[in-house]
Amino acid sequence: MVGSTHYLDQQNGFREVRFGQKVNELSRLVLVSVLHDPRVSTYAREVDELLYLSYPLRQIHYRFFDEQLYRIDLLATGAEVIAGLRQEFIRLYGLPTSGPLGEEWVGQQVTASIVSFRTRTENAYFTLSSQSLLASATAYVYRRGLMVSTASEESKRGLGGLLVH
Repeated sequence: MVGSTHYLDQQNGFREVRFGQKVNELSRLVLVSVLHDPRVSTYAREVDELLYLSYPLRQIHYRFFDEQLYRIDLLATGAEVIAGLRQEFIRLYGLPTSGPLGEEWVGQQVTASIVSFRTRTENAYFTLSSQSLLASATAYVYRRGLMVSTASEESKRGLGGLLVH
């Protein structure tokens, strides 16, 4: 059903890539970054067509949690390209709602969003994500951040009542 978030759910990914796929199921991935933890990683493809719906992209990143694809980021640059891609998202997924960081389309399983920012030029991330896998990754990163923060505070105070000198 093009023109609604049902289509977003039906696609469940980007091109031939589907949310939940394992890292080793996708060909020609190159590790871009690991978020201080091997459970959360970002990849790009060695050879990826940086064109989507006839609009040029600056980069495409595939984000994994526990080896499962949970998010895809498409970076677009330039006001005309961003406006054109936005219109294509509206054509594919219907009218967006206003989210905490920008516009978003929320299906039953998949969310698409646009977050714009400016450096020397206009930029925007067009993001596609699995709601359940994103929730798991976010909860893990949040808990891990709390654990690291707590451990850091404990090491400053000293463990077991002992002062660290």
